[in-house]
Amino acid sequence: MSYVPRAATVISGLEAMDANAKLVSIAKAGKKIEHATKDLRCDQDLAEALLRAVEDFKERIAPAFIELDAKRREVQKLNRDYASALQAATTRHREVELERDRALYLAEQAVQKTSDYEGSLLSLRSDNATLTERNNSLEASDVRRKKAIEALGTDLKAKDAQIEQYRQTITEQKNRIHRYKARIEELKIQQNTRVEEKAVVLPDEIDLDEPISHRSHHQSLPCVRMQQESSDAMDFEGMPGPLFSSEQVPQSLKRKRAEERASKPLRPVNGNFGKLFATGPKRSFRVPKGP
Repeated sequence: MSYVPRAATVISGLEAMDANAKLVSIAKAGKKIEHATKDLRCDQDLAEALLRAVEDFKERIAPAFIELDAKRREVQKLNRDYASALQAATTRHREVELERDRALYLAEQAVQKTSDYEGSLLSLRSDNATLTERNNSLEASDVRRKKAIEALGTDLKAKDAQIEQYRQTITEQKNRIHRYKARIEELKIQQNTRVEEKAVVLPDEIDLDEPISHRSHHQSLPCVRMQQESSDAMDFEGMPGPLFSSEQVPQSLKRKRAEERASKPLRPVNGNFGKLFATGPKRSFRVPKGP
C-alpha cells in the first residue's frame, strides 16, 4: 500500500525536524500530516504512530516557535526602538551638524573678530604710545611754563619793587621841582624888586613931570640900560636847571628872550615913567619925587 511509506516518510521527516528546520519544510510538514491523516483512516496503528510523531513534534517544535515568536516580538521591539533611536540619532545628527555649522560660523567670526581686535589693539597701542609721548611732552612743557611763570613772578616782584622805587624817586623829584619852582619864584620876586629899586634911581636932571616929548634922546638911555640889566639879571645862570628835559630852557633862548624884551621901548603911563614899568611884576610902586 502506498500510504504506508508516505506515512512513514512523514513520521521520519517530523522526527528529523527541529528548531533549526527551515520554515518551508515546516509549512510542507503540515500539509503532509494532513494527507497522511486522510490516508490513515483505515490503519489504526499508523494513525497512532503519526499522532505520537505529531505530539513529539509539538513538544520539540512548539517551544522553539514560542521562543522564536518571543524573539520575533523582541526583534520587532528592537526594530521599533532602533527606528526610534535611529530617528533620534538622525535628529541629533542634524542638530549636531547645525551646532557644528554654528560653531564653525562662530569660530570664523571669532577668528575675524580676533584679527580685527588685533588690528584695533595695534592701533590702540600706537595711539597710546603717541598719547603717552604727547603727554610727556605736555608735562615737560608744563614744567617749563611753571618755571617761566615762577621766573616771571620773581621778575614781576623785582619790577614792582623797582617801580615803587621809581615812584618814590619821582615823588622826591616832583617835591624837589616844586621847591625849586618856589625858590625860583621867590628869587624872581626878589630880583624884580631889586631891579625896580634900581630903575627908580634917576639922574637929577630928569624931571618926571616934564613931558616926554621935551626930553632928549640921551635921557632915555639909563632906563633902557637898566632894563637890559634887569633882563640879564632874570636869567638866573647860577641856579641849577630843572631835572626834566622838557622843562629845561637853554641859556641862549633866555638871552634871546631878554634881548627881545630889551628891544621893546618903555611905555610911559599917562606920560610919566614914575608910575609902572612893563617889565616888572604886576605890583605898583610909588616913585618918590626928587629933592
